[in-house]
Amino acid sequence: MITDSRSSNRKLIKRTVCFELSVRESGGQKNILYDGCCVDISPQGICLITDYYFKKGEVLKLLIPAIEVNATTPVFAEVVWSKLENGNYRTGLRFLTPLLDEHPNTYNTKPL
Repeated sequence: MITDSRSSNRKLIKRTVCFELSVRESGGQKNILYDGCCVDISPQGICLITDYYFKKGEVLKLLIPAIEVNATTPVFAEVVWSKLENGNYRTGLRFLTPLLDEHPNTYNTKPL
């Protein structure tokens, strides 16, 4: 029997999310910008589909669209898993600091 260990409900959304990854190169640290499609989101984490494979344990800086202030909120998230699916990578991330979920519109679930 498969059980779901999630501690909160996820909102299903289809929205572009920008994110940044810091990588080490011979000349030092380099920040690389990517974007992906958000599949679902909760106060504890987010699932993205991207064309980039992220390794478990990597930390990303995500720019989450916030409806309350009509802006994007930067949050940090750790890669929990990543798997190949239909030619892209589906990646599960855990927010290092959970998002507040006091209001139903904490994050913008409207498609672009």
